[in-house]
Amino acid sequence: MADIIPQYFILQQASKIIDFQTDEIKCILCSGSYDESALRDFQTLADVSANEILAGNGYVTGGITVSGTSAYNDDANNRTIYKCEDLYFTTSSGNIGPTRYAVMYDPDGSDTIIYVFDFGEDKTALDGSNLVIKVDTTGFMKAYQL
Repeated sequence: MADIIPQYFILQQASKIIDFQTDEIKCILCSGSYDESALRDFQTLADVSANEILAGNGYVTGGITVSGTSAYNDDANNRTIYKCEDLYFTTSSGNIGPTRYAVMYDPDGSDTIIYVFDFGEDKTALDGSNLVIKVDTTGFMKAYQL
């Protein structure tokens, strides 16, 4: 399944509830299995919080803060590009995972889900390693484990 931008995010941004470039943006890790239509219908963190992985071994409830968020128009291709720095979930004293999804959300915008990264399968970051979501230079991101 492909990564998802929920429809509700578009509405919240158009309603000026979310400013991707200035709001604090966070990212959590979730387990579970969803079909694509469910992912498109998600609106807020409450829709996925029951599947957030347990805190521990370096992972904290509520996830990490996303750095370097920006958005710009790609007029040549009639689209808006959303970017941020690579996301690092670093282990400490044990493994993080398994996780299937990383869910980016805006705690300043009523916990609106911005983006769902689908790793395609469960991933586990082993103690002493990182689970990394690499930023694609042409748009959003793909997940890799180092």
